Amino acid sequence: HAFDDRSELRDIDINDVKLFLKQGEIRGAVAPGRSPREWKCKVVCQPENSSRWVGIPLVVMGDSRLYILTLEWEEK
Repeated sequence: HAFDDRSELRDIDINDVKLFLKQGEIRGAVAPGRSPREWKCKVVCQPENSSRWVGIPLVVMGDSRLYILTLEWEEK
């Protein structure tokens, strides 16, 4: 869902997401996922030269995998 046809409308690509995950911060609760060693959280980042924030809800799976649920512009 994160990289469907609507991702072009958001003007966000995979390279942007990698940067946002590196520069962003976890906002809100970190909760257990459905399976052992899974954690759900949301990373938010304010892109350079933007007044808006992007939210990336995701699931951390083990030590080396991320499942990005969607990309969304955060409302104030």
